[in-house]
Amino acid sequence: MFLCLQLANSYFSHRDRGANGDLKLFSLFSVYSVRTFKISYMENENDFSPQQSLQLIESMINRAKDKFAEDGFMYLVWGWMVFICSLLQFLLLHVFQYAQHYIVWLTTIPVFIYQYFYISKKQKRQTVQTYTHFIVRYVWLTYVIIILLVGFVIGI
Repeated sequence: MFLCLQLANSYFSHRDRGANGDLKLFSLFSVYSVRTFKISYMENENDFSPQQSLQLIESMINRAKDKFAEDGFMYLVWGWMVFICSLLQFLLLHVFQYAQHYIVWLTTIPVFIYQYFYISKKQKRQTVQTYTHFIVRYVWLTYVIIILLVGFVIGI
């Protein structure tokens, strides 16, 4: 870790440094000094034996795998839902020439309700909220709002 920080320190130019010469890493929420990180890392480094350090790294990697490798249940539900609605709309439009063929998409409302309860139950079991989850949640929220706005503008 210390070697990575030294490489990053030598890679960045002086314009990326603060007033006291510390390299600044910019994140979405705050600015951290590499020097402060090195000091806190070096204080905690002496507490672990090499075997404990490897176990910690392995457990963190497995935790990250588990966090982002979900079962994909909701993706399957939505995939099948869109497939079935598309097929039914096609049949209603081209085979039966039904004027209100788009009404099939109202069947997605129960799936939205189910997804709300599924996600809320899943979040209650989740103990840690990472920045990645925070950012992904707001990216999806922004996407949904934009899609709704585009739908209303086009529909007018």
